[in-house]
Amino acid sequence: TGISSKTLRIQSTEPVSVYAMNQQSATTDATNVLPVTNYGTDYYHISYRPADYEDGYAAIAMTNGTIVYEGGAQVATLNAGQVYHRYYATNVDGTGAHITSNNPIALFVVNLGIRVPQGISYTDRVFQQMVPVNSWGNNFLVPVTAQGRGRIRIMASQNGTVITQSGGEIKTGLGAASLNLNAGQFVELEDSLAGGGCFISANKPVGVTAYMMGGQYSYLSYKWGDPALGWVPPIEQKVEATIIAPFAGYGSTQLNEHYALVVTATATRAQTTVAVGAGAPTALSGGTWIAGAGAAGSAYSFYSMPLSNITASYRFSNPEGLTVMGYGMGSAESYLYLSGAAGRSLNPAFYINEIHYQDIDGNVVCGQTSFHVRGVAQFQVSAASGYLKWYVNNVEETSHRDQYEWDKTLAPGTYTFRMEIIDNNNQTHTLTTTFTVKNQAVAATITTAGTTICYNSTATLTGSSIAGVTSPVYRWYSSQTATTPLYTGPTYTTPALTATTTYYVSVEGSNYCENVINTRKAVTVTASSNLTPGSIGTAQSICYNTAPQMLTEITAAGGGTYQWQSSANNSDWANINDATSATYSPPALTASAYYRRAVTSGSCGTVYSASVLITVYPVVTVNAVSDTTVCAGTVVPQKTFSSPIAGVTYTWTNNNTAIGLAASGTGNQPQFTAAQVTQAVTATITVTPVYNGCAGTSRTYTITVNSCTVPVNPHIRSRVGN
Repeated sequence: TGISSKTLRIQSTEPVSVYAMNQQSATTDATNVLPVTNYGTDYYHISYRPADYEDGYAAIAMTNGTIVYEGGAQVATLNAGQVYHRYYATNVDGTGAHITSNNPIALFVVNLGIRVPQGISYTDRVFQQMVPVNSWGNNFLVPVTAQGRGRIRIMASQNGTVITQSGGEIKTGLGAASLNLNAGQFVELEDSLAGGGCFISANKPVGVTAYMMGGQYSYLSYKWGDPALGWVPPIEQKVEATIIAPFAGYGSTQLNEHYALVVTATATRAQTTVAVGAGAPTALSGGTWIAGAGAAGSAYSFYSMPLSNITASYRFSNPEGLTVMGYGMGSAESYLYLSGAAGRSLNPAFYINEIHYQDIDGNVVCGQTSFHVRGVAQFQVSAASGYLKWYVNNVEETSHRDQYEWDKTLAPGTYTFRMEIIDNNNQTHTLTTTFTVKNQAVAATITTAGTTICYNSTATLTGSSIAGVTSPVYRWYSSQTATTPLYTGPTYTTPALTATTTYYVSVEGSNYCENVINTRKAVTVTASSNLTPGSIGTAQSICYNTAPQMLTEITAAGGGTYQWQSSANNSDWANINDATSATYSPPALTASAYYRRAVTSGSCGTVYSASVLITVYPVVTVNAVSDTTVCAGTVVPQKTFSSPIAGVTYTWTNNNTAIGLAASGTGNQPQFTAAQVTQAVTATITVTPVYNGCAGTSRTYTITVNSCTVPVNPHIRSRVGN
């Protein structure tokens, strides 16, 4: 017993977790190390009866001139960093000692050797930082280690503390024999893994410690752990996430098993995840969820997860909150300690919209104007009027003096709430929190509009919001639920888009909170279809002055409006009036023509289909042949009917075959061969040329054979006798 300076001060630029271990073969134990913000001035020593050793505590000051009291008697005056060690006589259990101070201190149990339960072999040192009375809670699920069963101590800080419990068995001869306690009294229970641990509820705040037992006493005889002491956090001190790392043994230690004991609500325990090192969060593994004992206890469950990677940290999280204890075992040694929990001041305390004043401190409250304030003081307060006062921005809410619950309407802004309450010892407890109130941005807060672009083009979107949003900051997302913005700024340029795409924009201002998921403003960029002309078909050949078949759509165009065009040379094109449909029926043609379809999409341009040629066959005729008139008995000259265009076929009729031509024919080239016709006849021959099925201009040829007398030349005389 005495004062020393054997302390270590740890500071960091960012929040850290700190744990300490007293490590030596067969005597190992560990503790969490609380930050100075969780120090208090009112503690109870909760330890265990030493086995031929000494029980004690260590009080560490953070402020010069700190006075430490035990049972109201001054025992030490400390400066910052000094520690007061207090040891009791051999075999004396100091549990129940009331340690107070004028300034906040840290308090550690330092017991040189206990046996749990008494009379069982295996002695171990215990080392655990205590939690001040103002952070004690009312509800606990005490989990059980892999040993299979354990011991529990419940300490009262106020007279008339009534405890209810499920799953525990009261052990007499070790403190009170009932669950009705006065200040400084404790009751010891034993629970088991098979029984679901122990669920504890008290009408006034209590402190709870759990103990691992000597290996010979555990249900599982192969778990040869030694006794260990750990602080059990109340359910009221749950956190969303915490990190634990196993204590890697070195030197002579025999530690070879490390675990995390996780406690959370049964209804949401499936949401609990663990991330090992830099790994992704996954479900817990290596153990089994066990529901707590009793009807009330079953609302909570615990899980004992092996920490097999001794070089990695383990990050446990659950959005509904959890608490974590760490423990480990080896041959004839073990450790148990509080690992993850909050250090909220629960007595006294106040809540704003049921958020603890320390949790709301420094935060932003979005979209609320009505606030409910609820104060808690689970101790005797002063009987004088004005024992409870409330202040908002240093102005007393006089109408709510001595009221534990009241309401306040707040406009956007920053507010400091202060609660001052006087206990029956005339000590004033002052609690303060500061938070900011902002409007909540919703989709209607943003007035940004979408746009239309051409296929494979970019769009520029500009953020805009309703009046009243000061210093707006816009964030652009790919979906309503995306957590990482594509861009932060008032103007966002999209990548080239080939399809209509919707983006989602949020806004945050100095007086507005950013839109929450699923309330962002949807901004749609409509991308025109890929502008393609499609194809039309097909090429045709037609007779002169006839209408071709309809030009149909073989392949549809990729958007836009239609305009048919024609050209005589496949180069100089002209629009065709009223030809704006997907198909087109040309009129009767007397000359060959090309056709194509133009597809236009506003400012996105015009594309053209491949052209189609409509060939108009020419009107063909046969050679001009003059009619022939001869006398019978003379030779009729040869006549041939032909066309200057190759590939023409002919049809003809002949009304008199006496001239040596068939009455009719098709295909061959009609020809009248020179012949002598002796009788008088008249033959009319009609010839029609046919070119690619198109009839040309007919020709008619007439051959007339007359009966005629040869005239006598009067100048010719016969000379007789001359």
